[in-house]
Amino acid sequence: MDNLLSLNIKKLFTLEKEKNLKKEELKDIDKKISDLKKQITELMDDNEITELIIDDVKVKRAVLTNYSIDSHNWSDQRFIKWLKENDYGDVIRETVHPATRNKILSEYCDAGNDLPEFIKDNYFDTIKYSTSKVK
Repeated sequence: MDNLLSLNIKKLFTLEKEKNLKKEELKDIDKKISDLKKQITELMDDNEITELIIDDVKVKRAVLTNYSIDSHNWSDQRFIKWLKENDYGDVIRETVHPATRNKILSEYCDAGNDLPEFIKDNYFDTIKYSTSKVK
């Protein structure tokens, strides 16, 4: 029994060490991916390219604007007043899912409206790459 216990503990330590090494490897890979995406973005911007075909795969690039307001600002009385004034009063709760908050802000801006100053800095652009096999 002691021998089996000792063996299993050693296996556990070995696996945990291997897992931590893999985590570090994944961090390195994520950094490389991030760097490549930045380079690709710059090259596509510089050449005004939004989609291209490489080896029978279509690569499309789209800029998506994400609107967000954190839960601290969500309870801000100015924001609650803004929601009521813009016909979103029905979503006011003690807690509201972040996706709901983001959807409200996205809809408002997509309709051509400007965000109020107190939440204006709460949006950011992300770049999404999609690939599809060319038929």
